[in-house]
Amino acid sequence: MSDVLDMPKRPPWDYSMSKERVEKNEEMMFQQYIEKIYAEHDRSDLSYFECSLETWRQLWRVLEVSDIVVIVADVRFPVLHFPPALYNYVVHDLNKHVILALNKIDLVNPELVVAWKHYFKSKYDQVSIVCFTSFPKDESERKSHQEKVLRKTKRRKKRGFAVGPQELLEECSKICKDRVELSSWEEKIASQSRGSEDDESPYYDHDNFSDDSEEEDDSHAKSEDILRNESILTLGLVGQPNVGKSSLLNGLVGKKVVSTSRTPGHTKHFQTIFLTPTVRLCDSPGLVFPSLIDKQLQILAGLYPVSQVKEPYTSIGYLAARWPVIQQLQLIHPIDNEALNDEEKRHAAGRKDHPWSAWDVCDAWAEQRGYLTAKAGRNDTYRAANSILRLAVEGKIPFYFYPPGFITNKDKWLQHPETKAISELQEKYSQSKKQEEDNLLQSQSEDEEDDNENETKSDAVVSNNPFALLSNE
Repeated sequence: MSDVLDMPKRPPWDYSMSKERVEKNEEMMFQQYIEKIYAEHDRSDLSYFECSLETWRQLWRVLEVSDIVVIVADVRFPVLHFPPALYNYVVHDLNKHVILALNKIDLVNPELVVAWKHYFKSKYDQVSIVCFTSFPKDESERKSHQEKVLRKTKRRKKRGFAVGPQELLEECSKICKDRVELSSWEEKIASQSRGSEDDESPYYDHDNFSDDSEEEDDSHAKSEDILRNESILTLGLVGQPNVGKSSLLNGLVGKKVVSTSRTPGHTKHFQTIFLTPTVRLCDSPGLVFPSLIDKQLQILAGLYPVSQVKEPYTSIGYLAARWPVIQQLQLIHPIDNEALNDEEKRHAAGRKDHPWSAWDVCDAWAEQRGYLTAKAGRNDTYRAANSILRLAVEGKIPFYFYPPGFITNKDKWLQHPETKAISELQEKYSQSKKQEEDNLLQSQSEDEEDDNENETKSDAVVSNNPFALLSNE
C-alpha cells in the first residue's frame, strides 16, 4: 500500500455563486473527505495531518492566484515534504508550473543534494528544482530581552547572503519567457549580493503585506483582479511545517519581513508580499498532508511540534534504532554511571556494554546535561528526551534520508559536476553566515561598552559542528 493519500480539492465554483453557497459546498466536500479517510484507514496507521478546513482554504487561495507554485522541502527529508498529490493537482488539474525548492542545503553534504535533485527529476518530469538556504533567526531575534542588540542589528543595512534567489529567478525566467518584466528582480538580487540594498527597499510595499485573516466578503474579487493582471508574476510558496518557508521568503526579500520559529506551523495565514513591482510572493500556512508514514518519523522531521509530544520516548527509540545516538552523544549507561569512577566513566562513554532502552538514553543525556526535576532532584528524562528531539529537528543531530541507490552510487555523486557547484554555494553561505555572526558579536560588544555593563557576554555564534554542544557544561 502506498504511503501517499489524496488531498482535499476545492469544489468547482464561479462568481455567480454566493459566498454562502461556496462555503457550504466546501464544508460538505471536506467532511466527506475526512470521513472517507477514516473509513478506509485505521487511525493508528494515519499520520498527523491538517484537519482544519480554514487552513486548506488558504492553501486553495494561494494555488488559485499563483502562476508558479514553489513547493519548499527540507533537503534532509524531501520525500516527506513533497506531497505527490499536491504536485499532481497543480500540474494536471490546475495546469500550472511547479518548482521544488530544496531548502537547508547547508545541513547535508553537497553530493546528497545533487542526488536528491536527480531523484526528483526522474520521478516528476514537470518539476523544476532549485537549491536554497537562508539565514535562520540570529541570536538577537531569539533573545528578545536583548532589546538594544536587536535595535542595532536591525539598523545594519548589509544582510547575509542567501543561496537560491538567483537560481529561482533563472527558473522563473524560463517559465515566463517574456510575459513578465523580471529585470527589477534581477537588479534586486545583484544589489543584495553586493550588500548595498537599502533596508527601506522601494520594492517592498508594507501596504501590500496582508495576512488575509480579515473577513473575506470580497476575496473572490481580489482573486479575480490578481488573475487578470498579466503583468505581475505571482509565486505561491507552499510547504509543510518546519521546512524553513518563512526563512526562505526572508531570504528572497533580503531582510526579515515575516517572523520565523522552530515551532511547526508558525505561519498561520495566507500572506502576500511584493518582491518587486512585477513579482508577488504569496506565502501559505504550513500544513501537513495526510499520509501513512510513521508518526515518530513525522516528529523527527519537524512535522509535529516537539512541545506537544506527550510521550517522547518512543520517538527517541525510533531515532536510536537508526542513528548512533549512544556513540555520537558519548552517553554513559546509567549502570556504569553509578558503578564507575570518573576515569572509568570516560572510557565507558559511548560504549554498548549493556542493553540500552530509550529511557536509558534519556537518563544518560539528562545526567550528562545536568537536567534535574525541580522537587525530587532526579534526572529529568522527559526534558532530556525533548532536548534530543529538538537537536534532531534543528539539524544539530545529522539525521537525514538518502535517495534510493545513493550508497551504491556515492562515487558517482561525489564526482558529479553539480556537486562542486553546490559545494561552492555552501562555502559562500558559510562565509557570509560567519560575517553576520561577527557583526552580531560586535553589536553586543559595543552595547556592553556603552552601558558599562560587566555581565558576561553570551555566546552568539552557533557552531557548524553538530556535536559542539557536548563540550558546553
